[in-house]
Amino acid sequence: MKTFDSCCKAYHAILEEACAHFSSELGVEIRDKVMLAEVNLYLDLDNWPDNPELQALTEAQKQTLREWGPGYMQRLQAFHKKTDELEQARYQAVCQALRVLGEQMGAEFNGKPIGPLDQRVADVLSKADLLRKTQLDGFGYVDVLEPESNFAKGFFKVTMLNKTGLFSDLKLCSQIRENGSRFSDEEKARLGFHQE
Repeated sequence: MKTFDSCCKAYHAILEEACAHFSSELGVEIRDKVMLAEVNLYLDLDNWPDNPELQALTEAQKQTLREWGPGYMQRLQAFHKKTDELEQARYQAVCQALRVLGEQMGAEFNGKPIGPLDQRVADVLSKADLLRKTQLDGFGYVDVLEPESNFAKGFFKVTMLNKTGLFSDLKLCSQIRENGSRFSDEEKARLGFHQE
């Protein structure tokens, strides 16, 4: 079973691979637009033969472009395909890490059944925010607002809660804090207020 730590390592390995990809000779060429003029001229050979810049070239220079272009275009396509693959892998790694983090926090939530429900939820969300920020992608945010978000899927799966029930109970917690005398001892105990 994957852990949040192993998911973070996988994510950072993908980032390192992406960094090496963009730092490659071709990556630097693309970033600095070193060959952009030549690529445009090559493309214009068939798409815009009346381009004034092409008119200034000799037939030998045009032939050199025709010979150079297909190979360079293949390299560009391969580079962009790899870029897309790395971006997809990065996205999948973040999704999986957040799902696993949600499961981990759900287990922690279940393992500490003492205390008011709203405070327990706030504690695990705060901890998850910090873990994501410091160990994963630098974003200090997770939520249970959207049940289809990766973190929420993991959290709700382990806790067996659902958004509607949880938010209803959180609203009750708020009302108990405002006017606890209106609620029965059983309701307070169900929501973790029996020790307060």
